[in-house]
Amino acid sequence: RTADGRAVILLSDGMGTGEAAERLSQTALSLVAQFIHSGCSVQESARAVLPVLAARFEECGFVTLDLLEINLFSGESKLLKYGAAPTFVVRGGAVRRVFSTALPAGADPALSAPDPAVFRLYEGDRIIMVSDGVCDGTDTEAVTQLCRDQALDPQELAGKILDSAADAKSGDDRSVLVITLSSAE
Repeated sequence: RTADGRAVILLSDGMGTGEAAERLSQTALSLVAQFIHSGCSVQESARAVLPVLAARFEECGFVTLDLLEINLFSGESKLLKYGAAPTFVVRGGAVRRVFSTALPAGADPALSAPDPAVFRLYEGDRIIMVSDGVCDGTDTEAVTQLCRDQALDPQELAGKILDSAADAKSGDDRSVLVITLSSAE
């Protein structure tokens, strides 16, 4: 959460697997987070960080970035995706899939920022962000079906999504974030 009333959720997946991929994604997230904490939007933060990641591409490779910014007062949300797996936005069992339209961060030094997906979130809505080890965009139906199950709490949903991907993509790192919006009391 930021001082100006935003919730910012970040997910990154480094090229490859294991510790090297983890270090790469942690570096990218740390850089983006520094800009966000200084008051920048996710778009401004990405614009500042992409040249740094591109300069280090030969040494480190690329990372996918999912950058979600939610205005906690209005529910207006912006989602930037750089080569990332689909994000699932769920309202009352209806699932909207948001796909990446940009290359991964660091893959192209001339990469321009994609237009963010803009939508309003309401109490009870869920956002499910996954890495490509779970779902790469060509195989969204299993995750979509699981997301429709409103009876699952966030931890159960994340576990079932991970289980559904365990056999198909056993060699890749897998991450699932389930965010459920609720009003502050």
